[in-house]
Amino acid sequence: MKFLFLTFFILISSYANTQKELISFFDYVESKDLSDKDAKKELEQYILEKCSALSFVWIGGDNEIFDVGDAFFEEAISNAEENKRPIIYKNIQQYGEEYINHWNEQDLPNENPFTELMKDDMAVCLEIYEGRNYAEKYEGRKDSKLIEDWGSG
Repeated sequence: MKFLFLTFFILISSYANTQKELISFFDYVESKDLSDKDAKKELEQYILEKCSALSFVWIGGDNEIFDVGDAFFEEAISNAEENKRPIIYKNIQQYGEEYINHWNEQDLPNENPFTELMKDDMAVCLEIYEGRNYAEKYEGRKDSKLIEDWGSG
């Protein structure tokens, strides 16, 4: 399952005919009216999904251990209504594809393998991860039960 998740990302990014332009968290937030309750909820879900996708891209896919990407995946899935879970999974795959396409478009040196946009977005993700104490919340988890359940469904 874990290898298939990464392979899917790579195949989709290799064969994508139309590429959606990747926008940073900062640009996305600027475009939202955060005085609206629904917009805040949508932003929360968007960030959880994007952080899950970026985390998986950053570490090279889903590992055998429970990691940052799994924590954001769990949060994104549990934050949504149960009937929306397939959409959330699809969104995470799409966002991962966008990050990979963005990454592939760059000519990056080996010593600096990520773009500034990716670094900025990952800094936001890590700030959320630490601020919400996900490491402690998910301490001792071996792998994402929700990813395993989704993969077999």
